Amino acid sequence: MARAIVLKGAIFVPQYCLSPILIKAFVSFAFLLFISIGPVAKGQGLGMDSSKPEISRYLFEQERTKNETTDAINALYNFKFDKADSEFRFLEVKYPTHPLPSFLLGLLEWWHIVPNEENRSHDAKFFRLMDECIAKGEKLWKQDPGNLEAAFFLAGAHGFKGRLNSDRKNWRKATLDGRAALKWLEVSRGKEKFSPEFLFGDGLFNYYWQYIHENYALLRPVLAFFPKGTKKLGLEQLTTVSRTAFYTRTEAQTYLMRIYANEEATPEKAYPLALYLRGFFPDNPYFERSYARVCYSTGRVAECVASSRSILAKCQANYTGYEENTFRYASYFLGFYAQRMQAKLDSAEYYYKLSIEAADKSKQENSGYTLYALYFLGEIYTERKDYPAAKKYLNMVLDRGDKDQGAYKEAKVWIAKHPELQSKKWYQIF
Repeated sequence: MARAIVLKGAIFVPQYCLSPILIKAFVSFAFLLFISIGPVAKGQGLGMDSSKPEISRYLFEQERTKNETTDAINALYNFKFDKADSEFRFLEVKYPTHPLPSFLLGLLEWWHIVPNEENRSHDAKFFRLMDECIAKGEKLWKQDPGNLEAAFFLAGAHGFKGRLNSDRKNWRKATLDGRAALKWLEVSRGKEKFSPEFLFGDGLFNYYWQYIHENYALLRPVLAFFPKGTKKLGLEQLTTVSRTAFYTRTEAQTYLMRIYANEEATPEKAYPLALYLRGFFPDNPYFERSYARVCYSTGRVAECVASSRSILAKCQANYTGYEENTFRYASYFLGFYAQRMQAKLDSAEYYYKLSIEAADKSKQENSGYTLYALYFLGEIYTERKDYPAAKKYLNMVLDRGDKDQGAYKEAKVWIAKHPELQSKKWYQIF
């Protein structure tokens, strides 16, 4: 029996619009250079010669700093924001002129946004904290030219700002921040022997250089201004970081999971990463819904259903970060399971409508899963011979979707096979 339970075309792969891809591809690899990521164990080393004199020069490479930040970082990525905030502010008091505390506090605001990027309530605070990080980083660089730590934070803070500005379609600001991030990235390029953290940016750059070259012909002239990269090398570098880095390990795992699930269309390779991230950070809504989605894509029915029910329970219990956007994924998966695996159409109808309602609230009404929820409702109502309701939902697919989307194409085929759903011409009325 085949592992996959989904219909052809029923798995939603995000469609990237042309304008953001330029900035996100060449900015994202810079903005993530210093994401302080867990899971990390206290006292965990980097597999380097700790006798190197330059290491003690940098606060973020000192074992004391790692020990001080480990619990807070793990709390942040498990969405225990109050605990993380308290410990980051302790660092701010202890190191008032260093960019590290401002960066971590800005990172805290970023992860408030991640579950639903349409959430703008944390934008102002996020930008303020990243500007503070930049100001402190520039002062540190001025005092100590050639300071890799300063370059590290400046690349990361400018990159984060560029990423959010690109999401908000503030193209001029995003371009300026992206240019600044790349400037500081060049300072740290090739320093992976000092720390594997530096390899992360190169890995993202190399992968997305070839990915953009293959998928966005109009952007190929722009690529000529950058060193050539390959997806193979990028994946190898990201894999190394995911296994050996201290700070950027989990972000590397997250990107590998996304790349395998989406760009590479190999969800089986994404599954171990999704399983690990969800297991270590069980209350991170982004990781939990990503795990459910990979299970859905690979036909792991029991795991997908269990995770989806967990998500709904946490949404109803108001867990931090578990909001409408995450809710819509889980309710769609449960609707699909009820319809396709159990033939429980009433349950399927209930969950599909929950998913559609959540999508409307989270401004995801045109997403792939939402269009399929509408399409499957059209199927259900056709089987019940409730043709007005079936036409309503199928027409919503055609109104909201693009012609190249799977749900749109399947809705057209479904309508063509069922004359009862076709609008009559004026001369057929008589």
